[in-house]
Amino acid sequence: MSGLEAVVGLSAMASAVVFAIAFRVGLRDARRREAASIELPRAVIASGDPRWLTGQRRQRWLGRVPAVQAAFVAMAVTSIFVMSLCLAAMVVVAISSL
Repeated sequence: MSGLEAVVGLSAMASAVVFAIAFRVGLRDARRREAASIELPRAVIASGDPRWLTGQRRQRWLGRVPAVQAAFVAMAVTSIFVMSLCLAAMVVVAISSL
């Protein structure tokens, strides 16, 4: 394995780690905000009230929204991280070419 392959591999692994950490932090934050806004007692929902049963499909889709938002945040943080890696690589190339 050449040095370039090692650097690219380490950069890819670092990007994956940054994405995973940002996703978990974003999802935890979204769930914390969601839990603070719940106003109905859970017993009302669990008892099978007809107005809650009619909207189950929509509620399932709305339950996935925090994960999608966390993925967007993680992609943004990862892209910033990758851009900073590219900037550092350009600086190294510029300095080494002198």
